[in-house]
Amino acid sequence: MNDHASAWLEIGTGSGYQTAVLAELGISVFSVERLKALSEVARERLRALGYRNVHFGYNDGNAGWASHGPYDASSSLRRRRACRRRCSISSTSTAVW
Repeated sequence: MNDHASAWLEIGTGSGYQTAVLAELGISVFSVERLKALSEVARERLRALGYRNVHFGYNDGNAGWASHGPYDASSSLRRRRACRRRCSISSTSTAVW
């Protein structure tokens, strides 16, 4: 069994920098951004750089991206408790807040 995350929920894509770092580590990243323009720019940038293990979603992040969960780890600028309840993050997963 791997001792690292294989599926990561990122709430807040932003520029895509953290997304790219996680993808470089071989992690499948499911990144949700609430600002459509940021999501589109980050998607185009990372696709142009050749990242294929990154999946982009566009919503406010309150519900995470349950259809792809559960996730091994997550990162968010949102409050921890609200996200853990709704984002399909297991109680044993790693969370970075």
